[in-house]
Amino acid sequence: MAFPAIQPDVAVIHAISADDDGNAVIGDNKGVDIELCLTAKTVILTAEELVHELYKVDLVGPCVDAVVHTPHGAAPTSCHPLYPLDTEAILQYAEQVGDQESFNAYLSHLA
Repeated sequence: MAFPAIQPDVAVIHAISADDDGNAVIGDNKGVDIELCLTAKTVILTAEELVHELYKVDLVGPCVDAVVHTPHGAAPTSCHPLYPLDTEAILQYAEQVGDQESFNAYLSHLA
């Protein structure tokens, strides 16, 4: 089957490490991150760590519009190999959020 191509307005991609120019290492579990980086109108890169220089990259800087240092930024999902999926947090979220009111209550609890 063929599907029409999508062009997301914004893609937020989390990396293991990145430099200030937007070059990034995202590791072995790439999913569709590379495709998102190439097709999105705006790419925001969050990274576990910022470094001055990378010798091997998975994403290249010209595709990235902003870089944000965000340790543990993939949580509660995983950032392999740094930390695993937090299934308890995801289950708690799913149990607590069923409508807009409960979602707002959940957000206020995080603040």
